[in-house]
Amino acid sequence: PPPPPQAKKAGGGDGDDVVVSFDFPTSAENPAPLSISITKADLRVLSSAVTESTLMELAPQEIIGVLKELCSSEGKLSYSVIARLAHSLYPTAHPADRRRDLILTHFSLLDPTESGVLPFEDVAAGFTLFCGGNKSEKLAAAFDLFKFPPSSESGGLGKRALWRFLRSFLSALVSVSMVTNNRDPEEMYDPVDQSAVWTASLIFDYVAKSGAQAAAGEVDFEEFADWYTTGSGFKAAPWLELLDLKKLLGLQYDGSDAGADDAGGDGGDYEEEGHGEEDVAYAPLPDDEDDDEGESYKNTSISDLMSSGVLFSFPLAPSNTGSDEAASTLYLTKHDVEYVRILVSETLLRDHEPDDVFGFFSEQIAWSDTIDRASFSACLDDFVFSRSGKRLDGEVLNIFDTFFSCFELGGDVANLAEIMSGLSLFCKGEKSSKLAFGFELFDSSSASSLSDEQLYRFLRSLLAMIFSCTAQGLSMSTSEMKRMVRSTSIALTSMVMAKMHEKGLQRVSFDDFGDWYNEGGYEACPWLELLALRKWTSGVDYDDDDHDDDDEYEGEEDEEENYDGEEDGGEGDYDDDDENDDAQASDPDSLTFGVHLPGPHQEGPTLVSFNKDDVAKVTELVVRTGLANMDFREVCNLFITTSESNGGYITKSQFDSCIRSLIPGSRMTDKEERQRISSTLSGFFYAFDRERSESVDAVELAAGFCMLCAGSKSDKLAYAFEVVDEDLDGKLSRRATWRFARSFLTLLIKISSATTEAMEEDEFFQFVDSASVWTAAAVFQRGKAKFIKFDNFADWYTEGGYEYASWLELLDLRKWCVQE
Repeated sequence: PPPPPQAKKAGGGDGDDVVVSFDFPTSAENPAPLSISITKADLRVLSSAVTESTLMELAPQEIIGVLKELCSSEGKLSYSVIARLAHSLYPTAHPADRRRDLILTHFSLLDPTESGVLPFEDVAAGFTLFCGGNKSEKLAAAFDLFKFPPSSESGGLGKRALWRFLRSFLSALVSVSMVTNNRDPEEMYDPVDQSAVWTASLIFDYVAKSGAQAAAGEVDFEEFADWYTTGSGFKAAPWLELLDLKKLLGLQYDGSDAGADDAGGDGGDYEEEGHGEEDVAYAPLPDDEDDDEGESYKNTSISDLMSSGVLFSFPLAPSNTGSDEAASTLYLTKHDVEYVRILVSETLLRDHEPDDVFGFFSEQIAWSDTIDRASFSACLDDFVFSRSGKRLDGEVLNIFDTFFSCFELGGDVANLAEIMSGLSLFCKGEKSSKLAFGFELFDSSSASSLSDEQLYRFLRSLLAMIFSCTAQGLSMSTSEMKRMVRSTSIALTSMVMAKMHEKGLQRVSFDDFGDWYNEGGYEACPWLELLALRKWTSGVDYDDDDHDDDDEYEGEEDEEENYDGEEDGGEGDYDDDDENDDAQASDPDSLTFGVHLPGPHQEGPTLVSFNKDDVAKVTELVVRTGLANMDFREVCNLFITTSESNGGYITKSQFDSCIRSLIPGSRMTDKEERQRISSTLSGFFYAFDRERSESVDAVELAAGFCMLCAGSKSDKLAYAFEVVDEDLDGKLSRRATWRFARSFLTLLIKISSATTEAMEEDEFFQFVDSASVWTAAAVFQRGKAKFIKFDNFADWYTEGGYEYASWLELLDLRKWCVQE
């Protein structure tokens, strides 16, 4: 067979350079490969197309639903219908606007006979490239479209269906590569077909060696996933990683990152070629082979960090490292606080504004834009000596030498702006003043605004310095930490610039960035609060939702609480806890406990928090109704038995009838209390009503509802496992495990008032689905098993799964009702 497709990353140059290309083998008889090259210009058009039309805000199932409504009674979509859709998405587009071409080219590449009519599923599968959601969600949603009968729980795809499935995605990706060139679509018909046929053959060959489905002429989704993750499918089809829009659009900021790191780590690595002079400053943080920094922490696990006393955790944009929970969360421990406390004290940086430090360094190196390692150490030592008459000891200098490695461009040289932006963390001043200082550093054109590349470098410099101050950062290899910093910075830059593009802006000003942060950006990068040194103070709670009470980002006219101690007694006193912070920590509405769960568009985990009102609501419900003393089997089996006459679904009126039979009216004589509890129970029911049909899946309702009754966590999990196991074979597939997790998460997330009040109903359902799919994937990530038994699930949880699904502890009512 011909060799697998090769993913390559092009070198630097002007703004329209190729950022990634793939050479696809077509057939043994025709060795000439299909070459796909995507440029920055292509990605700029794609970014505009998916953000301005809000396609990026839709989940795969939503966009499939939209297209389904447009198809004919025969299940077909016509070119004219797709053209009208493109026109409605971009009604003011001028003739030279290429955004409509993305959609129309995708259709044309699937229609070599130019019939003007295609099966709905052929168009819809690839169309999901243009919407939100990750690779797995899009592949799973599209796979169901080609099943026969459609969306059946079991069954797989034959060779022709699998070819159509792959061809649709490949067509969409090719349409992106054709945005800014004049390539004739007719040239691409055969190569796209043959590449899809070749890939489908590889899948069947792999599965035939071990799967019964292939022997029957079919491949199911789990076999397809197994081929990709463990059968070297990521080498044969690395382009599948680009189905995630975040990764694809991220290439316009850093072309080294999107395909290789995520394709299993072994295949599809982009070749790093030389950078032009302009690219050096924007190059990814280079990986060091000699990785001795932080050696004492190299084998530290997340559980080890927890035991060292985690004070705060901050969600990050997902990284491409393939690591565990550390890939999505930044942890700050008591050790880290002490570490920073020593550094700011020894260097005296806390007593000086960032501008003062920058001026001293610049003068020492004759105002050069770069600084070498030896000069950096010398400047820092001389700065301290000039202010105190003392020299830094060797241990402190070694620590800052480690910091320098985070910014090194190669040859022991770093960009001064990035070094000074990161170093501002230790200086005097609040978050806003340090952000303003950094903005000015990277605004090389004096345009009072930053380009996407400058914004990326700015955010990267801050996060790199913060990470290098933590035991978590030191526990990673240098290359792993840099990849995490890079991917997070890319994701944030994409979010900020997408908002700017909505305003018709190509650059972001300091005020614009401040508006973005205050209007919700703080949820994506809460770690920026750490620029205020008092946020590192041990014992002072930090609440994400209170970001603006004490230090709201207000642009250049920020009215801030300065870190100089002049207003709170004691100049430069790092130990002086701010009174406002103490007040927030004792606020009765503050966070009681919470968990981080992945959101539907992978923009970083969402904190599902439970405040004292939420706890009080659950406590009132279970105590006043008596549910806390009822056996969960009795309650939940009643729901399931009642649903038998309705095909496994229980209606709202049936649910109400069940509740009345369980909870006599005499238990609650207070009318307001009765109405309040009735409203809560109705809210729980409708949280499961995904179709707005006044009826819900009784199994999912019963499994979730058992949380509100008496019984241990283990017994409730075992019961839920049993009722979700509809074929009674003692095993759950990945999909059934997703339902198992979803039954609990639906109720838990509904209880969180802070989460649900910030979401529309559809967003709530998407969030629940996303978190459930992610949990199921975490359960199945070890080994090649297609099914799990309850004992397997229990072993997974006790051996580390608690780090992924800590929310399962909340199935025990004592965690809610027994509070200090």
